[in-house]
Amino acid sequence: MQSKERIKYVEKLREFLRSQGYNTHIYHWAASGSVYLKFDFKKLGSIRIANHNGRTKYRYIFNLREDIEKRYSQRDRGIIRYYIPYDDYVSLILAIKHKMKHLRLRGKL
Repeated sequence: MQSKERIKYVEKLREFLRSQGYNTHIYHWAASGSVYLKFDFKKLGSIRIANHNGRTKYRYIFNLREDIEKRYSQRDRGIIRYYIPYDDYVSLILAIKHKMKHLRLRGKL
């Protein structure tokens, strides 16, 4: 995805999330093209939008990827991480709701 397309995509995604009640802020736009969004509600973590694997020392909860076709999740050092095709907004909302349920069950809300 080129820069102009990425900008449009990020704004469309943020608008969709806002319509679902989740406010986000862009906190980093990497030279590699990866974009990082933070939720206003800090316990949700962040969203990484990319077309490549990230650094293993970072554990982004929500990963929107251009290079995958099916969503999946995995437990990484005690954290559930969601990997979602970049255009699958419905799966992103389901993953966010799953994370919120997990936080409620653990008494962190």
